[in-house]
Formats: sequence, structure tokens, C-alpha cells
Amino acid sequence: MTELILIRHGETEYNREMRFLGHMHLPLNEEGREQARKLMPVIADEMPDRIYCSDLERCVETAQIILPGRDIEYTGALREMDFGVFEGLTYSEIKEQHADELSLWENNRAGHRITGGESFTDMAERVLEQMRIITGQREGKYVIISHSGCIRTILSHYILGTVGDTWRFMVDNCKVSRLVTGDDYAYLKSLNEK
Repeated sequence: MTELILIRHGETEYNREMRFLGHMHLPLNEEGREQARKLMPVIADEMPDRIYCSDLERCVETAQIILPGRDIEYTGALREMDFGVFEGLTYSEIKEQHADELSLWENNRAGHRITGGESFTDMAERVLEQMRIITGQREGKYVIISHSGCIRTILSHYILGTVGDTWRFMVDNCKVSRLVTGDDYAYLKSLNEK
């Protein structure tokens, strides 16, 4: 069996302001740093076989706070969805500045590739390919530090057998979700644990 310890990065100012944040590099805000500091003792006793982390700044900073001095493998495969022209904007700003693009995306959230970005399907395939590589190595315990969309996609794929139901999972900043996988099954051990 393989245990996946899934951790979403700490809060950023864009998270607080409810702005679309995909591939942009953005640091944690002070609340996000405090969230990571509080999580450090929870994760300190874990002895994972490997640690994987999105290479975006908010995840890198989270990883370095909660797992200081540990070997961490940074990868672009665990990045959030690239929201292209929506990046850095609130929903109302997108509606005002990119109404046509928003309409196309809302009518086909899975398949529409946002101008300058990617589709949900692109992101899901990228993330799940990385998970196949991780879980295909050998049984063990792996820490994955990533983003809300990526973690929801992983949970939906393993628990529900589809990525179409990612919105059924709410993943909070700097919280831990534990997923155990076997040959033909998976179960959710915890969601948003502190």
C-alpha cells in the first residue's frame, strides 16, 4: 500500500482576495507563513520515502517552512492549472475584461483551453501522470505539496474514479489530506487535517 500525504500551500494575498492564481509565482502572506509554521510539528514526525513539491513559489516556501533541511523534489508537473488571461483577476474582473473567454470556459470547463493558459483536462493529465510515476515506484509514504486544483483532482480520481467531480472536495490552505492506495482501490484516511 502507498500513503499519499497531500498538503496545499499556505495562504497568499491572491487567495485572500479570491483572485485566480495558477502559474504565477507569488509568495505566502504572513497568515500563510503562520499556517506553515503551525503545520511543521504535525509533519515533523512523518518519515516519507520521498517529498514532491510544485515548483511555484508559494509551494516552495511552504515546503521549506514545514520540512526544513529535507530533500525535496520540485516539479512543474504539480503546478496549479494555468489560468492564462484570467491570472491575477477576480471573477468580476474576468467577467468585465474577458466576457467572451469566460463564456467559452464556463460552457466547457474541462476542455476549453483558456487563452494563454491550459484547460482543466491538460492540468489533470499532467498531475495524474506525475502521480502514476510516484505511486508506480514502490509502496511507501510520499508527501505531495501542491495546489487546491491538483489535490482535488488527485482525490477525485482515486476516490471517485473520475476527475469530473473535483468540486466535491474542499481543500483548505496548509491542511493535510491523507490518501491510501492499493492495487485496485483507494481510501481517504483524512481530509483537511491540521
